[in-house]
Amino acid sequence: MLIGVSDYTHLPSVPSIKNNLSALTEVALTGLGIPQGNVYIVENPKSAAQVHEEIDLAMDAADPLSGGLFIYYAGHGWTDPRNGRLLLGLVDSNQHKAWTAMEFDRIREQVADSPVGSRLLVLDSCYSGAALDTLSAGLSSASRIEGTYVMTSSDATNASRAPRGDHFTSFSGEIIRSLTDGIQGGPPVITADVLFRHVRASCQQRGWPVPSRQVGRDGDHMELMVNRWGQS
Repeated sequence: MLIGVSDYTHLPSVPSIKNNLSALTEVALTGLGIPQGNVYIVENPKSAAQVHEEIDLAMDAADPLSGGLFIYYAGHGWTDPRNGRLLLGLVDSNQHKAWTAMEFDRIREQVADSPVGSRLLVLDSCYSGAALDTLSAGLSSASRIEGTYVMTSSDATNASRAPRGDHFTSFSGEIIRSLTDGIQGGPPVITADVLFRHVRASCQQRGWPVPSRQVGRDGDHMELMVNRWGQS
């Protein structure tokens, strides 16, 4: 399930997100081994309902015993000043009107109801670390889902990188390159945690915002695809 918002009415556009979606679609088909009919893409959604309906279709398509669920979002993100919860931008979202955005909590609840055992959520937005349960005491967990790995492009207090003119947003670009080209010195099979650690190290070396993660049960052992390093 790939969700990308590159065009906005009230917020700056992020053209590179279109490239993120295109490249990740190819990775999903040729690397992750997801059948074409099971790859759901929502580009520039105008309503949260549109996204939730497609997530339902993706969950229904996944085999509950042997299948997995991969949900990716790229776009503007910010936190609700009233409660610190992560809000994800839609085409017509206004940062001064929380009700115009999509609440990550609603996605968390929807995915938590899925019987699929392996669930990988990737959030590429500013302040995306607010999706994790490392917020101040008193706030409910926004991502504690069993059997799940959540990785975010930044922590709860920092913006993410999407320099104008770059082909990909920075965080997603590192993920795409790691899966497309492989990880030098990595294991034969890339797991969710191997991918995250490699991407985090790369971001740290470049002085970029440091990605965050949340692991539910054995989500860190989730196998994604064969390490392609040295195969070409």
